[in-house]
Amino acid sequence: MQEFNSIFIGKQDYIFFPNEILDDLQCLEYKSNSHFAFAVAYYTLITHLLQSQQYVCLASKITVKDIKRYLGYHPESKQLDYIIKSCGLLDSIGYTISSSNHVIKQKVIDNMIMYNNGINDIVKNLTIILMANYKFALSLKSFYRLQQDMDDYNLTGTLYNQQFTIKINMIIFNDIIQHNKLGIIGYLLYILIKKNKELIMSYEQITDYILVNKKVVINVLSELEINNFINIQHGHYVSSKNRNNCNIYSVKK
Repeated sequence: MQEFNSIFIGKQDYIFFPNEILDDLQCLEYKSNSHFAFAVAYYTLITHLLQSQQYVCLASKITVKDIKRYLGYHPESKQLDYIIKSCGLLDSIGYTISSSNHVIKQKVIDNMIMYNNGINDIVKNLTIILMANYKFALSLKSFYRLQQDMDDYNLTGTLYNQQFTIKINMIIFNDIIQHNKLGIIGYLLYILIKKNKELIMSYEQITDYILVNKKVVINVLSELEINNFINIQHGHYVSSKNRNNCNIYSVKK
């Protein structure tokens, strides 16, 4: 998709994710096992769009339908809306907040952007200008890590503090998402390994965590290794949860 290819090239080619993101998103109640992977990839993309200020230059081009298509789903599919809609799963745990349909008034006063829906987000050196009738989701963890921080307008988010975060290279994200044998499952496995630096788990443990069947896990891990995204130290694997009998995974780039 040409409109997405350009957003991963430039000065802002990485983002920072809170360490707790995988555990927070993993415990949600999804309607399909693959939706955990979608939620992680979706949050990565909207965080990048915000932090690189691409909502400004692409507001007339990128829609929710485009995002669904980019992440491997039919653009008209409604099966994911319960995750990303206003008051959906991501909103419910404080990871996103959905805007109104349009911005009636937008101005900056003492680094505070004022929106028509009553949201007052204190931001630093960031200006968001939206087209009329354009909906978007704001990644709140970029600004605040905790609800109390938001209440106090205390900027503890990943735009301001990179402690206890995962650094994600967005070019690698794009390469994995667009690979026909990796996609959102490949990205979820990649970020799980990157978060742990050295991941030691059995296939069963990985399967239980990412909510995808073991055959898919084995195949996608193999593809990540073949394509030089990860290293695998192959151990003597048996059907056991004993860490001593597991592979050791680390990222290569």
